Amino acid sequence: NFIHINFPNCILIKAPISCWVNTPNNAYDSTTYDDTLMIIAYGCSNLLSGVYTIGPDTSYDFQSMDEAMFNLTHCGLAGNTEFQLASGIIDTIAWDFTDLANYVGNYHITFSSMAGHADSVIIRPVMGNVVTLGNAKHLIFKNLTFDASYAGERTVEIKTGCEDILFSHCHLKGFEINSTTNSAAGVYAYASGLNNIRFVGNYIEGGDYGVYFNGTNTNIVMDSNYIENSYYYPFYSYQTQIQFTHNTIYEVPGNTYFYGR
Repeated sequence: NFIHINFPNCILIKAPISCWVNTPNNAYDSTTYDDTLMIIAYGCSNLLSGVYTIGPDTSYDFQSMDEAMFNLTHCGLAGNTEFQLASGIIDTIAWDFTDLANYVGNYHITFSSMAGHADSVIIRPVMGNVVTLGNAKHLIFKNLTFDASYAGERTVEIKTGCEDILFSHCHLKGFEINSTTNSAAGVYAYASGLNNIRFVGNYIEGGDYGVYFNGTNTNIVMDSNYIENSYYYPFYSYQTQIQFTHNTIYEVPGNTYFYGR
């Protein structure tokens, strides 16, 4: 038999379906705990495309980042998509975009602030890297603040398999620590094969390292960023092909080193 479920006009709906038996083979069954099967089906009225808003109440398209990402990974994309976040502090969980490349195809996803300036939306988790990227591509982060001051770990970590990533006019606030370990770097990439990773017009503040790249990577761009108050190295690059232009670095007197190879 077939069950037809009529989904309303929404992006995604959750539909639990339960099926159970009674008196199997016309006999009494004393073991009832294994008589029911249940699946949870998800249906999408359309794929994501265009601009969506994320905010705390039902006047927004999504009420949380988790809800938006759940729809993205279950429904997929039909075109370039932008998620605009309402002003406020988001201090629930870190942003993990591991394996997002499996869902985006050739489209781009943008995360931005509705107000259009970085200090209006602050992503400040209590544990973990603020943003983790691994096997991710075609992502744009624009006019947002990523704050590691509570979590005490890296602000942005980029792992293997990433390409076409842009951070534009964001504030990357590192954890204030007197350390030389890179465990609290503002931008950290210890990976090879990265391509077309761009940081443009950002304010990179604090951390033990401001920016750390180590590995055979290509088309890495650091342009027009302001880097200050990193305890050890504001900028470190090894074996990475990097275009470093129009950046300003403010040293911490007595503790600051630079390295590039």
